[in-house]
Amino acid sequence: MGEKKKKEKKEKKEKKEKKEKAPAEEKKEKKEKKVEEFSVEYFEAILNDVKGKCEKKIKMKTKDKEAFQQACDSAYQNWTNKMENEKYLDELMENKGASKDEIAEAQKFAEESTKAQPKYEKHAMRQALKIFENLDGDKMSDIEDKLVKGAIIAQATPGVLAKFAEDGYKNQNLLKRLFNDPALMKEMLRNGGAAQYEYAEAMRIYVECLGDDYDDEDEQDKFFPVNKKIALACALELCTGVRHFDVAETIDPVARYKHFEEAHRNGELDPAFPHFSVWELRQVVNCDAPNDQMEWCRNMVMLYCPHVTCLTDPKMTYTYMLQTDVRQRAPKWTGSPRTYPMVLSGGGNESVNSWFGRFVLQSFGLPVWGTKYRRKEGFTRWTSAGWEAMNGADWDTATWNGKAGKDFKMELEARNKAPPSEYFSKLVYLQCLADVIDPGDTMHIPKEERDVLHPERFWRSMSIVSLELLFQTEVEKARTFERTGESLVETKVEKYLKMYEDDAPDKDTKVDTDEGKITLYASKHNNIEGNILTVASFKGGQQCNIIADGMLDFDLPDDTPAKTYKIVVEVNTVSNNKTPLTLMKNHKEDSSVPITLPYTMGMWKKTEPVELELKPGDSIQFSRPRNALGVALKKITLS
Repeated sequence: MGEKKKKEKKEKKEKKEKKEKAPAEEKKEKKEKKVEEFSVEYFEAILNDVKGKCEKKIKMKTKDKEAFQQACDSAYQNWTNKMENEKYLDELMENKGASKDEIAEAQKFAEESTKAQPKYEKHAMRQALKIFENLDGDKMSDIEDKLVKGAIIAQATPGVLAKFAEDGYKNQNLLKRLFNDPALMKEMLRNGGAAQYEYAEAMRIYVECLGDDYDDEDEQDKFFPVNKKIALACALELCTGVRHFDVAETIDPVARYKHFEEAHRNGELDPAFPHFSVWELRQVVNCDAPNDQMEWCRNMVMLYCPHVTCLTDPKMTYTYMLQTDVRQRAPKWTGSPRTYPMVLSGGGNESVNSWFGRFVLQSFGLPVWGTKYRRKEGFTRWTSAGWEAMNGADWDTATWNGKAGKDFKMELEARNKAPPSEYFSKLVYLQCLADVIDPGDTMHIPKEERDVLHPERFWRSMSIVSLELLFQTEVEKARTFERTGESLVETKVEKYLKMYEDDAPDKDTKVDTDEGKITLYASKHNNIEGNILTVASFKGGQQCNIIADGMLDFDLPDDTPAKTYKIVVEVNTVSNNKTPLTLMKNHKEDSSVPITLPYTMGMWKKTEPVELELKPGDSIQFSRPRNALGVALKKITLS
């Protein structure tokens, strides 16, 4: 009996322990299940693990850290005062009732704080150098892959990633592909990261652009390396929804990718396009114009003014149109919503002029960055000689989307000086440490403060100093801004350059005495007056562009049949301006006949016929008055 009781007692005890253990195991299983499903706790655990590993490997003297933080505090306080002074000054400038003394005093305070800022930043830089001397980058190399993963989780936040994963297996698989691909994560971070830190959406766009089998080499053609850059640029830059010009609709990132992928394949873009980095391409694909308007722009330029694609002054390439056709004038909008063809047709002030400048460059695949100072907009552009500030833009005073012009210039110069691997190790690495270790969420830092030294953002401030050091570095081998290399297609711009350099003569005047028909070619004029260019036409032959006022003179052949002719001109216009083209005979004003110019939107079309009595030995003239808008002429038919 004793043995039986002992056995029963033992079984009873085991049963009790099992019962007590069950809830704990159930809780553990539940937690593990959530981890598998990318819960908030799952991402937080990864982040905490990376943070712990980083902090263990980083060694620095407390006094050096405190000295740097104090220097950052002084710089931040002065920057805050500077911003407040500039804001107050702007308000006074807009207030018509402000006195000259008030404005002068505000200007004084703004100038003093602006002048003092570099001194505070230099002091912080000196303190940071002491920390850099003791940092051992080799110690961090073994956790590099984990660090970039932690940085992306910190930027995106565990909550946002977990919510994305809740929508199903497809989203979970996207996150797996992202976090299992250290090279892709590094490339994303090196090229500026996802806009507003929407990495999950960026990954979805990236895969949709390239297809689910984008990493299958058998599915890749010769265009794939360029397409991959375009896809990543669209994914990172357009993942938050960039609005189209003058409408509430946003750019479809996948459609934008297809637009540039096809335009590149068809040779429609500038020859430099395939050689830009992903970061540079981000400044292309964020064009706020609809895709069809960009396509129109490329066709318009190649037909109406192809010579602007090959000007010797790199600043004026493409943008010469701002002077000749857009011009700064009172705008004329012909509908709503407004469009870029309307900007070219109706013109506008300095800001509107700049809108078109950004548009035409991005349409041809060239990077731009907008600028704003007070109420005026300008832009900056890439050229083979470096980035240039255009339309009154000033790197020192301009801002765009919360970023100061001088900071953008410093970044682009640093990126150009340092090879990608060096840029990552000297700058992006520190930015990753900031994301993982600095207190607070990265996304909650105000846009205008992301490039500003701050005592509580230790590692972010260290990265800002590192960027300045990269900017100041004198490299042994200078890296130019030229973007050249082997091309996959011959572009239209390259084809036109050959035509421009060959400068093949146009056809001679043709006289068909049987039909009483004469064909004159615009370039075969007898004489010209005013602002007229004769250039190779992309359509073949030559064309004459009357930029403003001017006159073309043609002598009729000796065998011209005497009769009343119907005269038709093949023209190209980009303005809906009603100023006609004036036709006259033998320079006599009393023979003048107005020719109504159709608004062709950059395409070649024929005018309605006008009548004029002509005979052998006569001459005819086509003229435009002063301040008239441009028109291109190619062929004149008399029948």
